[in-house]
Amino acid sequence: MKVITLIAGLVFWQFVLASTSLAQMAPLEFESWIQWQEQRSIERMLKNISPEDAAPGVVIASPERVSPPYYFHWVRDSAVTIDLVVDLYQESDGDRRLDLERRLLEFARFSHALQLKTAKGGLGEPKYYIDGTPYDGEWCRPQNDGPAMRAIAMAKFAQVLLDQNRGELVKQLFYDGAYPTLSLIKKDLEYTASKWAEKNCDLWEEVRGHHFYTRMVQRRALIEGAKLAQRLGDAGAAAWYLEQAELITQSLPLFWRSERGYLVASLEPVGFPKPSGLDAGTILAFLHGDPGDGTVSALDQRAQATLTHLTEAFREIYPINRRPEFTGVGIGRYPEDIYGGHHNNHGNPWVLLTAGFAQFNYQAAREAKASGEEGVMEIYRKRGDIFLKRIQAHSNPDGSLSEQFDRHHGFMTSAKDLTWSHVEFIRAARARRGLR
Repeated sequence: MKVITLIAGLVFWQFVLASTSLAQMAPLEFESWIQWQEQRSIERMLKNISPEDAAPGVVIASPERVSPPYYFHWVRDSAVTIDLVVDLYQESDGDRRLDLERRLLEFARFSHALQLKTAKGGLGEPKYYIDGTPYDGEWCRPQNDGPAMRAIAMAKFAQVLLDQNRGELVKQLFYDGAYPTLSLIKKDLEYTASKWAEKNCDLWEEVRGHHFYTRMVQRRALIEGAKLAQRLGDAGAAAWYLEQAELITQSLPLFWRSERGYLVASLEPVGFPKPSGLDAGTILAFLHGDPGDGTVSALDQRAQATLTHLTEAFREIYPINRRPEFTGVGIGRYPEDIYGGHHNNHGNPWVLLTAGFAQFNYQAAREAKASGEEGVMEIYRKRGDIFLKRIQAHSNPDGSLSEQFDRHHGFMTSAKDLTWSHVEFIRAARARRGLR
């Protein structure tokens, strides 16, 4: 997707930024709050990895066990989490580094054990019980974003281990170069390379079809996997992975709808009706699916137009977004959503998506800065801030972040301390800090 610098929806964004100045500030000053919340989120995220009553390597989606029941290991959610843990590991030293390495190796071994089990969705099985048993209830499966995201995170970790001259560990557990393979990363890569064109379930587990988010993370997995395969002497596999990645690249423009002016989430969708085609997961796709090769960009006019359409839609849908005492806009999954966590009569803004929209704007700011466009950088930085200020307005005093905040009163609701909420907040805070 060609990179085009465009400040989309200028009138709408001028209005949102202007209204921000009218909002009351939370008790803790914004900059200090970001630093404080980031540390609380890291603590709570790590607490959800390998809890005492679970198998080592489990990443629970949330400590919430009943309403809604999220005390499971989701493949996608856990991979998104572990990808961030790899970054923290690279930046740490001493006892903290040893602790993070232990967690990463436990996750790798647990994930490898999952691959060898018989599940209804095969490698695309979306979730497991905390002892590693595949979930056996009715569910939308397979979900093929999970193996791709796991390959991305583990390939990053494997590259770090190779830099530490620990090649034997990498070949034994992560990538053996054999076919058929029993190793963790290669097994996920082979699955992704052979299955990417098949219909599967979207990241919200409601729609079967071809999904922009899934395609983007599959493409990145194959590109990152090819780098690892090449480094380990598996040139034939590397070439095949890159060939499939290029085919995915060629398919991405199919999601653009010029008559609507935005990217649609799914092609040939079957399942929960989403006539608008708008979905915040499309923006997450740019965050989770960018391998840094310059093919996709947060400054792409199609991405920016999609983000503006989504922000406008959610501002109108959620009453909390129209109250003048609050800053910014809370972002939900998609306009037609009715899942409220404890019920199914209306949707709410999600913390992880609101943080994701902040991160997306910070990414656009970083790209603008790299191009020498300081003025454009500052515009996107301010846009990102309004989303984090929205989270600040509804966050809990103890630093916990739930899955959602209520569309009417703004209090946190649904699963408490959702791991993915903390992950996206941490990533947004880190992206903002990188603009200095």
